[in-house]
Amino acid sequence: MVVAAVPPSAVAEVLVAAAAVAGPDALMTDVASSKLDIVALVGEALATAHGAAALERFVGGHPMAGSERSGPGAADATLFSGATWVLTPTAETADPMLARASDLLRDLGARALVLAPDEHDRLVGLVSHLPQLVASVLADVAADAVASEQEAVMAVAGPGFRDTTRIAASDPALWLDIIQNNRAAVLTALEAFTERFATVVDAVRTGDTAGLGTLLGRASEARRQLVSKAIDEATQDLLVPLRDRPGEIARITAALGSVGINIEDLAMRHATAADRGSLLLRVRETSAARAIDVLAAVDVTALVAGTGSGSRAPLDQA
Repeated sequence: MVVAAVPPSAVAEVLVAAAAVAGPDALMTDVASSKLDIVALVGEALATAHGAAALERFVGGHPMAGSERSGPGAADATLFSGATWVLTPTAETADPMLARASDLLRDLGARALVLAPDEHDRLVGLVSHLPQLVASVLADVAADAVASEQEAVMAVAGPGFRDTTRIAASDPALWLDIIQNNRAAVLTALEAFTERFATVVDAVRTGDTAGLGTLLGRASEARRQLVSKAIDEATQDLLVPLRDRPGEIARITAALGSVGINIEDLAMRHATAADRGSLLLRVRETSAARAIDVLAAVDVTALVAGTGSGSRAPLDQA
């Protein structure tokens, strides 16, 4: 098995070189976040270097997991657990190779999703590549606007700003490669975003509260449908102050898990100082009092945040 975990522009070169020394039945795949051009380029390169039979061994892949961090220090043994891993076989891909790729993903705890390369690029252009550019622009604008007031900015920046701009810290060189390899889909997503954002600008400029309210309401409902977790009973949010020491979050979640209390949602709130903050934990309302007692037993204070409700809104919006 050969997995080309390299930037998109290097995938074809790596797999052609690997195919020359790998066994004749070795599965070949990649993890690049664009697929249409890469799958075509890999297919052409493999056929030229090793003959058409080599195409049977290649299954394009893209795990929908990761973070803005990179390098060995960012390694996470549970990275793929519960994640979707897209596979993009071609007409030449042998069925046994696709089955082996799927088996690998299951062994890693991921869910396999088979898509055509062009469909993959269209979808990730919208839900992955567009958010990266939006986050980067927001961080850039904020930095320019408050260059001389960084301390004050961090004091007032809430979790919404931090969460929205988190991925802006990603490797610029890698993202240049990704955007270049998915230009058409990214442009389509950017044009749709630009058109919708222009509506917001006009509404704010003209004081069109009705129009702006309609868009905000539609977006709020869309967010609930796009990112939701169905909970069939009322929930309670708990606020847990964090101490500045390694393993504190793990200690808190482990204490609840040890008595069978499930955390339905989790978010972090940062305080003014960079080394202080708190956790927001969402548990079922029937477990809230017990959760407070369990945490108190391990010297962790938990406070009720608001009132219990059946809300399914993401915790970072609660």
